[in-house]
Amino acid sequence: MKNHEDLLRKLKALAEGGVGGEKINAEALLQKLLKKYDIDPDSLNDDALNFVEFKYKKGLYQSELLLQVILSVIPTVHRKNAKYRSYIKVEVTRSEEIEIHAKYDFYSKKLKEDLDIFASAFYHRNGLFYQGKSESKNKSEPMDHEKIQKIVKMMNGLDQHQYRVQIGHERGDRT
Repeated sequence: MKNHEDLLRKLKALAEGGVGGEKINAEALLQKLLKKYDIDPDSLNDDALNFVEFKYKKGLYQSELLLQVILSVIPTVHRKNAKYRSYIKVEVTRSEEIEIHAKYDFYSKKLKEDLDIFASAFYHRNGLFYQGKSESKNKSEPMDHEKIQKIVKMMNGLDQHQYRVQIGHERGDRT
């Protein structure tokens, strides 16, 4: 169906912008194909508004990220409530739909990368890492210098939290 719509959009542009017989032939073929594939001519307009479901990925802040992306692309949101669902349904044009999908995919990856850096900085800032001898044979991959710098910068901007031990004794080695 998408291929038919793309072809029909091109024919429509030719019918509107063509000259002489080119314009007449394009218009006739356009009408014939619209009827054959039972397509509404208004659906070929890039500025036609339709409600579209944008599904967000599972993970921290994904629904908020999708909403922020939508708000950055379209000036006003005509939204249908989808409480307890994994999507946001809004009224957009076809070009806005494409832009929202591309922008959300891009920022979703970047958010995950930055949240990973934040988590590492938080763990290190608060001493939440294993300090004993590693028994694991699987060594983690070394981090690149740039990622280490980002973690250190973020660590310096975080508060250090002091947890007070709640139990009165220390645990000895388990052997």
